[in-house]
Amino acid sequence: MNSMKTLLVVAVLAAVAYGVYLQINRNPQTASLPEGAPEWVEPPNVQMPGPGMESPQLPLGAPSPGTWAETGPAPAYSLGPATLAGNGSTAMGPPAYPVPPPTSSASPYGSVAQEAPPAYQGPLPNSSASPYGSVAQEPPPAYPGENLGGPSASVPSGPNAAIPNAGLPGAGLPEALGAAGGAAGGSNKFAAFMQGVYAKLDKGDLDGALMTLSSLYGDPDIPVEQTQQVHDLLDQLAGSVIYSREHLLEPPYTVQPGDTIESIESRYQILWALLARINGLPEQQPPQPGQELKVVRGPFSVLVDLGKHELTLMLKGRYAGRFPIGVGRDRETLDGSYEVRHKVVNPQYYGPDRIDIGADDPNNPYGEYWIGLGVQGSQDSAIGIHGTNDAENLHRTGGRGTICLGDRDIDDLFGILSIGSRVLIRR
Repeated sequence: MNSMKTLLVVAVLAAVAYGVYLQINRNPQTASLPEGAPEWVEPPNVQMPGPGMESPQLPLGAPSPGTWAETGPAPAYSLGPATLAGNGSTAMGPPAYPVPPPTSSASPYGSVAQEAPPAYQGPLPNSSASPYGSVAQEPPPAYPGENLGGPSASVPSGPNAAIPNAGLPGAGLPEALGAAGGAAGGSNKFAAFMQGVYAKLDKGDLDGALMTLSSLYGDPDIPVEQTQQVHDLLDQLAGSVIYSREHLLEPPYTVQPGDTIESIESRYQILWALLARINGLPEQQPPQPGQELKVVRGPFSVLVDLGKHELTLMLKGRYAGRFPIGVGRDRETLDGSYEVRHKVVNPQYYGPDRIDIGADDPNNPYGEYWIGLGVQGSQDSAIGIHGTNDAENLHRTGGRGTICLGDRDIDDLFGILSIGSRVLIRR
């Protein structure tokens, strides 16, 4: 009897062991999801801010303390890479809408070099374009602080008048840098000047640094090897001070009951299209009471350099970005001081040779936008800043029209310049 029980126990244990063996060596099966559970086809996609989206609160740049190179006279001084909305454009610098810089009272820029000015390291912001539809209907008052070479009245005498240099970018450079006694003297003056800029950055005074450095823009006395350094740092500063959501120019504005797009435009002499873009709001959505806005006090002004094929934006003495342009052949003389007279979406082209091209014609050299310029006492507005139907027209002279920008850049400029904005064109 005992031997029979032993055999039964052995048989049961063998069966159990065989079952365990089969379970261990069986091919694994994919577990099924519970009914109603979400099924991830691919990792979620995180989008960068655009119209109607909030910007993530990340620092503009993250240079670690002590990023100085161990060797060499020019340690790296960086604002860090800016994360931008949009897909970029042909712009040389802002407008752009970077993630705001850190708000900590401690300076994120590291220490300041005591000898040669460090070389800037970091990508240039690109424009992010958006079609702007809101157009100011009345010219804003003249702003004496924005001197583009004429009196504080809205425009000087006319396109053929002599253009004084006072107030232009780079105009006061001998005063800013001092008289350069040769190449070495110029480099030393530049180094000393840049130390003042970096001192403001170390204190977190980005607007002060932008205002100071803007006086160097376009100065022929800057050592050639340092020109790109100035441009790069200006692009980063303008992106942070003007186009980010940090309140570095004006206190934040809380929308009041009864405020409208028009009333805010009038209060700050700026187009709602730009404020909406900066604040990540839909352009056609009215401001809501209690909403806090980053505001910029305008108007912007423009300097066009025909020889360099470059258009520069200025905001009350601050560099605010630059764009490549093409110079058209429709007018023999473009030099002069103007103001923005009118703005047209989908303009019709009227050529000097009596050629008319419709607004929807792909051969229209104006593209999608026309910003008409005029002078005091004249109804002539045949000079304008416009788009183009051919990107090959940029960086050169000879196409149809007068002054053209790339598609994305004219989108930006159309939403920045108000009726009455001042424009100086020179060679």
